[in-house]
Amino acid sequence: MNTYLSNPFINSVAVSGISILAGSDGGGIFRLDNLGESWLPVNNGLTVATVKVIAEKGTLFMAGTSGAGFFISNDNGHNWVARNNGLPDRYISAIVNTGDKLLCGTSGAGLFVSENQGINWLPAGNGIFNQYISSLCLSGSGLFAGTSGSGIFMSADSGMTWKNSSPGITDSVITSIMACDQRIFAGTRDSGVFYSSDQGNTWSGINKGLPNLTITTMAGSGQTIFTGTPAGLYRLTLPGTSWVPLMHGGKAIHARTLAFYGNSLFTGTDQNGVLFSVDLGDTWEALNNGLPDSTINELFATAMNLFAGTNDCGMWERPMSGLFSNMVNPDTVVLKQTQDFTGMLTIQSDVDWSVQGNTPDWFSLDKNNGTGNDSIVIRTLKPNLGY
Repeated sequence: MNTYLSNPFINSVAVSGISILAGSDGGGIFRLDNLGESWLPVNNGLTVATVKVIAEKGTLFMAGTSGAGFFISNDNGHNWVARNNGLPDRYISAIVNTGDKLLCGTSGAGLFVSENQGINWLPAGNGIFNQYISSLCLSGSGLFAGTSGSGIFMSADSGMTWKNSSPGITDSVITSIMACDQRIFAGTRDSGVFYSSDQGNTWSGINKGLPNLTITTMAGSGQTIFTGTPAGLYRLTLPGTSWVPLMHGGKAIHARTLAFYGNSLFTGTDQNGVLFSVDLGDTWEALNNGLPDSTINELFATAMNLFAGTNDCGMWERPMSGLFSNMVNPDTVVLKQTQDFTGMLTIQSDVDWSVQGNTPDWFSLDKNNGTGNDSIVIRTLKPNLGY
């Protein structure tokens, strides 16, 4: 899906409503509306730069660039305005939205906060003694910042004051931070994965089964954690402590990116394209029909489509249809025309589902959505002789 996408090097993607925004490496930002046939450059007011981060806050889009600073759009990406007042460093490495504040990390000047959608920025790294912010994570009321050289810092006041929160972490270079199952997980450059169950007060290594301790990507869902290393992709089921290698065709999976849709897992790889699993990595299916032979750098899953950002070949898309099973058996229920008569539909599904359409006033449903196998009880609310 690359018509009029003049730059095939895509660093980041954001979705809002019917629009997709793609941030390119040197070509600015492009927008695709309603899965149309061509991309539109949307760079009015935005210096063409390497876009590293795209985020959203309600109807606002935010873009962090490598060299041009922070930009914001309030019209779905049609026009952009630079908002760098107070930012001494224009290399934005991370953005997090706390609800009433925006925080952005830079690669050389530390952390900054804005309470007016980026119109003004103020230093927010009081207590962080490393100016290279590698990642940001919001967990409950706590904010966590990973640095390249000084470990992890934690803030309990929306980023105004920070304290070092690395006791037990033996590597000062943090590659990623994520929250899952009421724990914080941190990936490091050379020392593997660490976790904290007490909001960063103490950390413990959790590396049993990992032959390589360089963490390249992490993702989690429920009580299952996945981590990518140069040796392959591994899974940890909490509260266990040992990682299990995941294989495809008898070979290690070299994951560069991970994405969840419900309980289904997608991974983008170096040599195997896109792989898909509905059983948390026990078995995999390749989703490469029509996809160029390229390294997959980024995956993003929605209810309708899976998007893949490739190396040198632009952005590609495939529909989610055909990947999941969702059936109603029986598919028909006959209701008597009397009040308080009930019938039931049984749902067999391995994906989230919802009831579509309007419900007449003469019957009711006991639920309108669910996850996996379930049933819907239908009850007549009043006598109805017309249906």
